[in-house]
Amino acid sequence: LETLKAPCSSGSAAIQHHRQPLPPTFSSTDSMFAAAANTHETSQPTVPVDEKTRREMESFTAVMRESGIREGVIQVLSEQVLLDPNELLNITDSDWQRLYSLGVPVGQRSVISASAVKGRADKMLSVQPASAKFNIIAYTSGLLFALPPLIIGLVNEYGPYDRERALSDVEGALLVILPGILWNLVLLATVEGGRTSFSVDIMEQRSDGTSLREANRTNLTNVGVVGALLLTVVVAMVQVDTPLDETDRLLAQWYMIFLVSSMVPLFASVIMSSMLLLYVEPLDEDAALSYIGAFLDYFGEPTLATIVGIFNFVPALALWIWGVYGLPAGVVMTFCSSLLLRKVVLTQAYLSTWENPNIDEATKQKRKRETRLLVADALTGCCTKPQADGGK
Repeated sequence: LETLKAPCSSGSAAIQHHRQPLPPTFSSTDSMFAAAANTHETSQPTVPVDEKTRREMESFTAVMRESGIREGVIQVLSEQVLLDPNELLNITDSDWQRLYSLGVPVGQRSVISASAVKGRADKMLSVQPASAKFNIIAYTSGLLFALPPLIIGLVNEYGPYDRERALSDVEGALLVILPGILWNLVLLATVEGGRTSFSVDIMEQRSDGTSLREANRTNLTNVGVVGALLLTVVVAMVQVDTPLDETDRLLAQWYMIFLVSSMVPLFASVIMSSMLLLYVEPLDEDAALSYIGAFLDYFGEPTLATIVGIFNFVPALALWIWGVYGLPAGVVMTFCSSLLLRKVVLTQAYLSTWENPNIDEATKQKRKRETRLLVADALTGCCTKPQADGGK
C-alpha cells in the first residue's frame, strides 16, 4: 500500500509489481478470521477506555450485530480500535484495504458504513442520564440561598428584630456589616474559582472548523445584553422605596445588601464583556485563539457573574415580599425562589458534562491537555500560547 501511494513512471509496471497470488480459500468465516489473526500479528492491542467510552462501544457493537455484521468482523474492528461511529466514517480507502487484509469481507463495507451512520445518530440523540449527585447539589444550593430570606423574614415577623425595632450601631455591625462583607467575599471566591469552567467547556467541546473567535464574540454579546437588562432592574430597585417604611430595620438592611450583592457582579459582567469584545474584535482567528488562551479565566467570568447576580436578585425579591405582604406570601416566595435557583444549578451541572459526539477521542484529549495548561497559566500568571489547528 505504501508503494501504491508513491508516484510511478509506468502504470502497467506498478500493476505487475503489485499482482500477488490470491489468498487461500477457507471453509468457514471463522477459519478465515483465525488465519487473518495468525498472519497479522502486528494488529493494534485493545486500548484501555473509561466507563463512558466503554458503554458507547457496547452500544455501537449492539447496533452492528442488529445490522447482521459478523462477530469476526466486529472483533477485527475492536482490535483496530474502530468501535466508534465517527472513526469508521472518517477512515480512508487505504484503511479499508488494510481491514480487507485483516479478514473483513469487501461486501461488509456498505453494511458497516450504514451501521456507523445509525450509531452516530444514536450517539448524537442520546439522552443524558439522571444524576442523583447533581440533584442533591442543586437542591442543596437552592435551600442555602433560600435560607437567608426565610430566616430574616421570620425574624422580622416573630423575632427580637422585628419591623418595629431599629438596629443599634453594635447590632448593625454584628448583624449586617460583618455578615454582609463575609457574604460578598464568599461570592467573590465563587466567581474567581469557577469562572474558568465556562470558557474551558467552549474550548474543549467546539466543533471542528468552528471559529472560536466568533463563538466567544457571540457569547460575550449575549451575556452582556442579559446582564445589562438585569442591571437596570436591580438599580431601579435600589433607588425606589424599601419594603419597610423604616430603613434601619434588619429586613430593610438585608434587602439592600442582596441588591448591592447582585448589582456588583452584574456591573462586572457588562463591563468585562465590553472590554473583552473591544480587544478581540480586531484580531484574526490565530491571534484570537492566543488572546483567549491567555485570558481564559476572564472569558468565563461574565457568565458566572451574571448567574451570581441572579442568585442575589431573587433573595432580594423574596425579602421585599416578606416586608410588604408578610408571612404567607413570603413563605411561598421563598419556596419558589429555592426551586428557581435549584433549576439554574441543575441545568448548568448537566450542560457542563455534555461532550461533543462529533469529536474523536484524540482531539478531546489534546484539547483537555491544552486547557489544563491554560488554566494553570491563568492561576500562576504565566502565559502559554495555544496552537491554532484550524478549529481542531
